Amino acid sequence: MTAGLYRTARFRAMNTDVEAVWLEEGPAAGKNGEAAAPGPGDTDDGGSCGLRAAGQADAPEPERLAADIADWFAYVEQTCSRFLPDSGLARLNRSGPGPALVSPALLEVLTLADRARRWTNGCFEPFILPALETAGYDVSFERLAEREEAAPAEQVARPAPSAAACPLLRLDPAVGAAAKAPEARLDLGGLAKGWAVDRLAVWLKGRGVRRGLINAGGDLAVWGAAEEEPWLLDVAAPAGPEERIAVIRLTEGAAATSSIRRRSWRKGGEAMHHLIDPRTGRSAASDVVQCTVIGSRAADCEVWAKTMCIAGREEGTVLLEGKAPELLALLALADGRLVLAGSGSRRSAVHFLRQQERREDL
Repeated sequence: MTAGLYRTARFRAMNTDVEAVWLEEGPAAGKNGEAAAPGPGDTDDGGSCGLRAAGQADAPEPERLAADIADWFAYVEQTCSRFLPDSGLARLNRSGPGPALVSPALLEVLTLADRARRWTNGCFEPFILPALETAGYDVSFERLAEREEAAPAEQVARPAPSAAACPLLRLDPAVGAAAKAPEARLDLGGLAKGWAVDRLAVWLKGRGVRRGLINAGGDLAVWGAAEEEPWLLDVAAPAGPEERIAVIRLTEGAAATSSIRRRSWRKGGEAMHHLIDPRTGRSAASDVVQCTVIGSRAADCEVWAKTMCIAGREEGTVLLEGKAPELLALLALADGRLVLAGSGSRRSAVHFLRQQERREDL
């Protein structure tokens, strides 16, 4: 058994539940006289792409670390949320045709989004915000779930503009600027969560946390476990968390899950969900209802979990195995089957919970 005391911090940020678990084996900040570790957003070249998470200087280490973690997610939300009118992303979305100055943190997430768009042949589309709003997802999901949408049927039936027609981002890292067409607007929610998890995990390791878990609404990273004592990650059924379909055993790595059934609503009598197919501008209608992707970085897993739900089993598998063969995807299909696609080396990490479950490998 691993010696030490596990600490846990739970809070809500970025419109989701966040949990951090870490093993406390002693002072995590280093010996007296050593320089403090950089905050999660500090870059390797000495620049900063986020607030330095300082916590309260007189707080005991576990409380200070928990405060640092919460501060980091609050900063990323303030930077990347489309629901906060004064966020960095909201200001960029309102910007005109010329370059707009953005923070290093936002520039880094935009760079990942631009890469993901090309990596997935456009299935992952950051310029999806107009289509999301047309579908009714124009407020945070907590508020969306509380209201009854009664839009006229003709408003629902009108196709949303295809995001595929939007121009690519023009990014200038040297200046710290981004440019886009005035009508093009971005949603970075899931990708920003995955990026925040990845950044925080690296920072915690550098601060001396040898074993830990960060989970932001299913975008998660784990590290430091022994082979005989891995992290056990439950995969819930598409219908809800009351039923589990599999357990993932990881010593180090990341995972992310997307589902068409978790963030769904009705508008004008039509079923909607948040995974928009950029080719149609409407909620995706593939044979994949849920996808969990396992890899090394939560942001990459987030990109491909969403891509597989949008593209579907056949097209998605060809994309995944051609573009990201190091990743493993667990697909829950509309007919109830569970399918593994991608990295053969990671398949032993997935353990199905019911022997009678129909499953196959493509």
